[in-house]
Amino acid sequence: MKRSMMLTSLLLLLFAPFLIAQSTIPVPNTDNGQRKFLLTGFGNTNFVAGEHGNSTFNVAFSPVLLWKVNDRIFFEGEYEFELEDGGTKVGLEYAQIFYVVNDYVTFG
Repeated sequence: MKRSMMLTSLLLLLFAPFLIAQSTIPVPNTDNGQRKFLLTGFGNTNFVAGEHGNSTFNVAFSPVLLWKVNDRIFFEGEYEFELEDGGTKVGLEYAQIFYVVNDYVTFG
């Protein structure tokens, strides 16, 4: 089990820069040629092995979603997927919606 988790995290670390660099989801362009949706994020891994203690291994991936609903409404959210001690945790780190009133006022 730990060997497969270590292999998975190693592959994630090796290929994550390429995956993140190509992470824009292909959606139809808007009238001005800009994208309305972007998927980006980050990941990390941690392995600790003490001389006389138990070893620990953690892997986490946090995708960040950016969505332009229209010219005045924007959404941003971050989720977290974490492998820790044989279990999986999924959580919503944050989610925000912004409404642009004018060039000087934005509600969030």
